[in-house]
Amino acid sequence: KRQWEEYEKKLAEVIAKNKENERKYVETKKLLDEGVIAFKQKNNKLALVKFNEALSVDDYWVQHVPLLTNKVLTLLQLGVESYNLGIRTNKRSLTAAHGYFKEAVDCVEKIAILLEQNKDSEEPEIQKLISDYHYQNLRNRGESYRLFSLTDPLQIPTAISALESYIAVETNKDLKE
Repeated sequence: KRQWEEYEKKLAEVIAKNKENERKYVETKKLLDEGVIAFKQKNNKLALVKFNEALSVDDYWVQHVPLLTNKVLTLLQLGVESYNLGIRTNKRSLTAAHGYFKEAVDCVEKIAILLEQNKDSEEPEIQKLISDYHYQNLRNRGESYRLFSLTDPLQIPTAISALESYIAVETNKDLKE
């Protein structure tokens, strides 16, 4: 009887955890979708809010990698908009651009860490995800540091190194030139 009670207790815990994981997944997916829609509509500030909200829902790394990747692209867009405005009008926009580029760099570095920490997974789907996002993150890392170096010239050596790392794995000759 005691074993049965322990079994039922464990089963209830597993069911509750599965329900919570499902809730987190649904909420994260909804916020991601809303962020992507906002990004496509060039509403980058709303997209950034949605991606940040989605990142706060769950800490499962498999969901964080695509969320952070979308966040990087949004930050780069916001940074470019602010940079272009700043070189024409005011220093405050350049400061904002610097902040966006710095946050994008922080995100690509976090993605690299998440991918590295999980590279030994034996699951084929996870290996494909890691491979796809590793390539995409190398590209985004190069671009993030390149843009960051526009507002922080001390980042130029890191930008060059990041771009060389990306070029080393790029197979499209047109993109290498």
